[in-house]
Parts: sequence; C-alpha cells; structure tokens
Amino acid sequence: MKQKTVKYIAIIFIGSFVISIISGIGLNIWGLSNIFESNNSSDFSEEEYKEYQKQEMLRNYYNPLVDSLLDANPRIAAAYIDSVLIRYPSEYDMAFRQGIAYHRIDSLEKAIASYQKAMDINGGEYPQALQYIGFALSDLKKYDEAIVQFEKASSISSGYENELYIAENYELKGDTEEAIRYYKLFLSSLEANNLNLRYWEDIRDLKKKITELEITKQ
Repeated sequence: MKQKTVKYIAIIFIGSFVISIISGIGLNIWGLSNIFESNNSSDFSEEEYKEYQKQEMLRNYYNPLVDSLLDANPRIAAAYIDSVLIRYPSEYDMAFRQGIAYHRIDSLEKAIASYQKAMDINGGEYPQALQYIGFALSDLKKYDEAIVQFEKASSISSGYENELYIAENYELKGDTEEAIRYYKLFLSSLEANNLNLRYWEDIRDLKKKITELEITKQ
C-alpha cells in the first residue's frame, strides 16, 4: 500500500511539473501571437513569413519544452523529439538532444544512432557529437572504438579535453603506458594555457593519478 502511495505521488508530481511547463510555454506562445499580429506581414513574402513563424515556434516553444522534458523525463523527451524532427527535419541539434535523452536512460545504441543522425543532418562530423558517441561507446566498454571517436574530435577541434577522455579510456582498458602519456598531454595543455589557478585542484589530482599509475606500471 505504501509503495502504491509513493507511486501515485510521483505521478502527480510529474504531471504537475509538465503542466507548469506547458503553462509557461503557453504564455510564450500568447506573446508570440501578439508579436506576429503587430508585425507588418507585407515586409515578408508568404513563404518567408511562414518560415519566420516556424522558427519562432522552435525557439520559444519546442526548444524549451524539449529541454524541460530532458530534465524531467528523458524517456518521454526521446519519444517527443521524433515528432519535432518530423516538423523540423534539418535541426541537427534536436537529433543530438534525442541522443542525450537515450543516453540518460541507458539506451546507448539508440543514443549513438541519434548522435550519428545529428552529424548526418549537419552534413558532416562535429566534435561534440563525436565526443558523445565516444562517451556511449565507453559506457558499452568499447574502449578502442571510443578512443577513435575522441581522436577524430581532437582532429577537428583543438579542445584539449579529448586528451583526458582518451587517457581515461586507455586506463579503463588497462593500457597504463598510453594512459600516462595522454594524462601528461592533458596536464601540459592545462599548464600551457595558464589554467593553473582555475583548475588547481584538477591539476593536483591529475599529478597524483599520474604518479600512482607510474608506480603501478613498475
């Protein structure tokens, strides 16, 4: 009986949360309708005006709703994004967020497929999607494949965080020598970019980890 009560309370809480989200978004839509009415549509062609309205709906309605659902219930978010992508098939970031939703409910293969879909829509690979594919592969214990994704992300962008991700995956797969090498590269990047003060705790912990790994290797 107690378990059922807790379940009902959880359902009521989620329902109230979603209603509050929709209510807030409803106010945005009401505001948007006033903006549309006040704009002189003669400044646009009919097609341009429709596209303008469509993009405003994306920015003020769909994006906030999806972001809220991602936090409240990723499973619902993943399903809902399918309908949004029908209306906005060229929005690669929406496909990426669907990947995040799947990732949060541990549907890792679906997450990878969504991240890949985001890159397909984008017309090419980009670092963030490659990194998240790497995270999912690492969670699947496919460390070599994950490393490949982080290396590809690093080749597109100079973001030195990829060195950390590569090091972590080498450590997870038991390759201590390569893990140390990439941890040292990451440490050098932090120090070279004058991030000693901002990340002093991370630098301290990283140095400790490298020392421990070097002892283990001996």
